[in-house]
Amino acid sequence: MKWFLDLGSNRGKILREFVASPEYEDGMNLHAFEANPLIDEKIIRSYPAGTIVHRKAVWIHDGTVDFYVNPNGEKMESSSVIREKKTGGLDFHHPLHIPCVDFSAWLKSNISPGDNVICKCDIEGAEYEVFKKLCSEGTISLLSLVYMERHWSKIGMSKSDDEAFCRKLRCHGLKLRGEYKKVA
Repeated sequence: MKWFLDLGSNRGKILREFVASPEYEDGMNLHAFEANPLIDEKIIRSYPAGTIVHRKAVWIHDGTVDFYVNPNGEKMESSSVIREKKTGGLDFHHPLHIPCVDFSAWLKSNISPGDNVICKCDIEGAEYEVFKKLCSEGTISLLSLVYMERHWSKIGMSKSDDEAFCRKLRCHGLKLRGEYKKVA
């Protein structure tokens, strides 16, 4: 099976670009994970046809998690489960309590070894905890290619710690790329 998993799908821009790209194949399983409740259902319905939408934060356990947003409703793309995030004007005194999914467990339940899984990850600092768990549980091997926007500077992580994180992912055999850019 072939999959495209969009972690932090926001307004669906990358989903639409992927479906329009040569990387997309008819019949691929499209999954979008978007936790921000400020993103209107009309926007979610504009995702490509057939996309399975999960209105949950990708995280390291199932249940709920504190979620921080800009109190003015601006910069919806900057919201995060990471309290240490320094950008986006987030309100840390009034978190929203939103559902979250243990992404490692989700992979284990849905993906089979040998599946071709492309993952785009833009989860505003949560990538470090989520992918650390994937490495420790071995579910990282279920991903074929990851386009990841890393937010090390926005959460107070050093560049050298971010580089060590990337080396660890690659040591697990993961093909890691930067932000998703539409292939012409």
